[in-house]
Order: sequence, then structure tokens, then C-alpha cells
Amino acid sequence: MSLEDLYRSVILDHYRSARNKGKIENPDFHAVGDNPACGDQLEIFVSCLEDGTVSDVKWNGEGCAICCATASIMTESVKEKSKQEVFKLVEKVKKLIKGELDDSEKDDLGELIVLEGVSKFPVRVKCATLPWVSIEIAMQGKKEASTE
Repeated sequence: MSLEDLYRSVILDHYRSARNKGKIENPDFHAVGDNPACGDQLEIFVSCLEDGTVSDVKWNGEGCAICCATASIMTESVKEKSKQEVFKLVEKVKKLIKGELDDSEKDDLGELIVLEGVSKFPVRVKCATLPWVSIEIAMQGKKEASTE
């Protein structure tokens, strides 16, 4: 299966059967993300253990297939990671989505590698980065994220 076929397959799967969609009551971190250009709006909820490890993460909102699928993929990817690991992953994935990641940096991305396909559609980059920007903003203790 080519990377393009895998990209389509994974995006459609996560869009049709979104993982971790919902809300967390009394989360440790929360942010609202907005992409006015596309109409994507989502909320990110994060709960952490005492040591700062992500124990649960959920997202809720509406948006295009790329935004919603990426939110689903993102939530699966950050569970059981420390705050610092989340920040490192966010930076790496944002670079991947924008087509700025060197091949040598892609080895440990697993399923996330499919997000590289977004770089071929520049108008969708903001849609795909919104969930990642939103969790970063949330875990920095801020409340709102935007891809403007």
C-alpha cells in the first residue's frame, strides 16, 4: 500500500470512527481551538497523573475530515506521555505536516507518518495542525488556540 493510500485509509478511519471524542470533567488542561478559515472548532481536554504523565485526553468539536481525524490520531498518540514528550511530539508532527521534517527524523513516528500526506495539500495544513496547536496551548496553561 502506498503512503497516499495509507493516508486516505487512516484519515477516513479516524474521521468515521473518531477515537477519544468527548469531554473530561475537571481536566487538568483545557483549550479551545479555532480555524476560522475552514470553520474547524474543537476543544481539547487533558488529565494527567501526579507525575505529569497524560492519563486521558479527549477532544470535542466540529470540523473538516482532516481536522477531526487528526484530533483522533493526536489523542491516541499523546496518552501515557510526559508533558515534555508531548511538547516534543507536537513540534515534530507540526514539522511533518508542513513537509519540513528530515527523513532521519521520521523513524519513530509510527502511524503518525500518514500525516505527512497533508503537506501535499497546503490549504489543509492549518486544519491538520489545529489539534496539535490546541493541545500544546492547553498544556502550557493557556485557553485558546488559533491557526490564523
